[in-house]
Amino acid sequence: MGRAIAVLGVLAWLGVLALFALAIRWGERPRPVASIERPSDLVRELNGSSFTPDDGVSEWVVTGATSAHRALVIDVAAERVEDAMAIAEQIVTPVLDREYEEILVFVWKAGADREGADRRVQWTPKGGYRELLLGE
Repeated sequence: MGRAIAVLGVLAWLGVLALFALAIRWGERPRPVASIERPSDLVRELNGSSFTPDDGVSEWVVTGATSAHRALVIDVAAERVEDAMAIAEQIVTPVLDREYEEILVFVWKAGADREGADRRVQWTPKGGYRELLLGE
């Protein structure tokens, strides 16, 4: 009788380990994420102020924007990241009346395959514009 209980205990323990391993394996699978087929209203609005040089070709585009808790975070793809400050001014000026406490504009080199932005421009009511080189 004791031997049967021991075997059942080992089988139960192996079952618990198998379930634990499956739970870990299931947790590693990427969750499907719905793709964004059209830009948000905020992104469309921010792109409405796109800077176009004399030749009429747009040199930057807002690719994403999120607003929460009186802060605005904007992603921009630009042909010339060294123009980050001018780009940020073009984007931020039209939304200053919304009384954000902070606006961050992250600028990536257009077409570059990087995980991080090349530059970040921060705007605050007290500090104005401040540019930070992140990784060129």
